[in-house]
Amino acid sequence: MDDKLKRTIGNQLWECRVKKGWTQAFVSRQLGISIRTISRVENGSGISKTLLKKMCGPMSRFSTS
Repeated sequence: MDDKLKRTIGNQLWECRVKKGWTQAFVSRQLGISIRTISRVENGSGISKTLLKKMCGPMSRFSTS
């Protein structure tokens, strides 16, 4: 995965999280990964295809209602 794609994915995940009013702590608890990992992903580093697959399914089902 190239750096531009990682940054794009990170930006989209950040926008989704902020729009829903979720904190990095909330997302990390829901996914069972560290806040540091969430931060790295949102900053366009530390993301792999495996991690992306782990994040995508659950994030689409989270609800704050």
